[in-house]
Amino acid sequence: MQPFSYLPIVLRAAMASLISMLVLFQVAAGQSADSTFMLEGQVVDIQNSGPLAYVNIGIANKNIGTVSAADGQFKLQLNEKQLGDTVSFSFIGYESLRIPVQMLLELRIPVVMTPKSFELQEIVVKSRRYKERFFGYFTEGKTAQAGFNENVLGKECGVPMRTKKPTLLEEVQINFGTCTYDSVFFRLNFYQMSAKGEYEPVLNEPQYYAFSKGELLQTLAIDIRNLNIQVQGQFMVSVEYYRDLGPGRLFFKSKLNGSSLIRATSQAKWVPIPLGISLGVFGQVEH
Repeated sequence: MQPFSYLPIVLRAAMASLISMLVLFQVAAGQSADSTFMLEGQVVDIQNSGPLAYVNIGIANKNIGTVSAADGQFKLQLNEKQLGDTVSFSFIGYESLRIPVQMLLELRIPVVMTPKSFELQEIVVKSRRYKERFFGYFTEGKTAQAGFNENVLGKECGVPMRTKKPTLLEEVQINFGTCTYDSVFFRLNFYQMSAKGEYEPVLNEPQYYAFSKGELLQTLAIDIRNLNIQVQGQFMVSVEYYRDLGPGRLFFKSKLNGSSLIRATSQAKWVPIPLGISLGVFGQVEH
């Protein structure tokens, strides 16, 4: 039996006392090599049977998950203990699915997802006063850094934010401190806290971005006004790996004594860390 561990978020800080507080996810397999198996399949659209790329796939509330490739194919390594579990499939703009592992193994047919029907919310600009405000964290210092040390698909870093009044989001700003890739592909996610205390996606369509290493080492300013995102109360903006980049590191510049959320895969639980990654958003707040 060979235990394994992985670190979904690597944290770097100058102070040794802070390092002792950093969160490591340790998962002991507790299984022999022959007890593991690979669950493979493809996700397609019900309307045209075409492949669905970058669907979030995993077992809810466990650090087990992945993202489908550009052709909709996916691989998920499981062990015998997960034979009784259920795999969740989620993708912005589509109805979520939950399918038992055993059924996926027996049927061996594509996973079919259905687009959601949305009523477009009209945003009415009233004759009221608005004031620009920045939410989240911004730092150009490199004393502390937090980010992605492994290329695990679906891994996500976010910053929780709050506004008491209706706010129209305008521009996301991100400061990365370390990048070992020539270029990076990530998905920006926007969440609103629901009445059940859960972060629910705000958008109807996923938002993908690609930047070169040179661009990443400057402040990224991403205009999102065309998305018409209006929030109130607790909300969050996050960065998610959705494409296999190979071995490497991508760290955010971070503030000490801040607060961010991370999760190892798209279906895992959010876990707080005591650093504020340099991720924030400008918004017009109604007065």
